Amino acid sequence: MAEDTQRQATPHEALNAIDQWLAKLSGPGVDRAAHIQMQAAVQIVGKALPPENTDEPPEPKPSTS
Repeated sequence: MAEDTQRQATPHEALNAIDQWLAKLSGPGVDRAAHIQMQAAVQIVGKALPPENTDEPPEPKPSTS
């Protein structure tokens, strides 16, 4: 019998789902500043994630100081 299990979403898929949900979220009951901050957080996390087809962390950036 086949198990009815779902695979866990990748970080990129999860972030995309959050971004899509945020895009739909609007109206008079929504705190506009919080909405903008959440969208910015999604972008920051998306940039921090390694490319989707690799398991390696991003290369550290060299210090410029």
